[in-house]
Amino acid sequence: YEELQTPADLAVRTRAFRGAIYGMSSNNLQQAFFRIPNKDTHIKGLWFAGGSTHPGGGTPMVTLSGKLTAQAILQG
Repeated sequence: YEELQTPADLAVRTRAFRGAIYGMSSNNLQQAFFRIPNKDTHIKGLWFAGGSTHPGGGTPMVTLSGKLTAQAILQG
């Protein structure tokens, strides 16, 4: 499955300001802990990686998000 989203789509779906790709800002500790988890709680086998998921935005963190998700999948 592949889905293309524009900034306008993200703004509507996530309420991210102007479709910001990093989702909710993490300017304080409370906001940092409310990011989307990497594993979906409702659909078995569905995982998320990216700037809006744990651990957060920025190229190094997005790469780390993908690595953490891959490790979690491999661990079962």
